[in-house]
Amino acid sequence: MDKGDERKKQLLQVALDVFIEKGYYGTSTREIARRAGVSSGLLFHYFSNKESIYLELVKIGVEEMKIDMETALEAPCEYLFQTMKNIFEQLESNPTFGKMFVFMDNVQYTTVNDKEIELLMKSIDICRQWVPVILEGQRRGELGVS
Repeated sequence: MDKGDERKKQLLQVALDVFIEKGYYGTSTREIARRAGVSSGLLFHYFSNKESIYLELVKIGVEEMKIDMETALEAPCEYLFQTMKNIFEQLESNPTFGKMFVFMDNVQYTTVNDKEIELLMKSIDICRQWVPVILEGQRRGELGVS
């Protein structure tokens, strides 16, 4: 990872903290830059505005939440087990991972008037994603029905 990528990642981590703490509307680019220890000008070198920072974080969160449907349907119980194992390992070893859960939950309840964010959030409806996998696991007798 080059220095520019590292800086961008650092800015996103700081922004994640600020968005969690203050919410979308309580967060300013000035606050993100101050906490990151950089000038606003440097922040704007990487992101055009607050909305672009927020969108980038949403994209990262959405990517983390996607499931590989083909693999999941091939072995539903194993996929579910591995997914849960990976989540707990990440929560234990990567503080940003847990923060992303909080952030993405907040995004669901924040109206930002950005069509791209709205479409991204609709694309990762967790329940809708997992229903076919669970049903396939039940059909195979891998996941019991109570």
